[in-house]
Amino acid sequence: MSRIEKYYKARYEKFKILLKWRSLLPKLLNAVKKVIPDAEVYIFGSALKNKLTANSDIDVLIVSDKASGFQRHKLAVAIEENLSNPFIFELHLIPKEKLSWYKVHAKELTPIELILK
Repeated sequence: MSRIEKYYKARYEKFKILLKWRSLLPKLLNAVKKVIPDAEVYIFGSALKNKLTANSDIDVLIVSDKASGFQRHKLAVAIEENLSNPFIFELHLIPKEKLSWYKVHAKELTPIELILK
């Protein structure tokens, strides 16, 4: 298989996983709660707009006062280590004080629990 064939095969496989993004949410929520038990978790972006492409990811907003400064990066890595497909999620970790900005600018911001119902 040539490099270009491998590249497109990998993109196709990623896209197939992306199309099943809702089925991955329980594992995502468990991974987040394992690392940050008090976190609020929201989904936003192209997935909620049904505009996924092979270049997409699932935007995940994780809200906790533990998510500040350099600690954010450590928490994101710890969460990703608990996911079997971390590459499809774009984790945005923020302290609670920044949630209002996202509520204004990401109008489709939806709590993960509502999607799981």
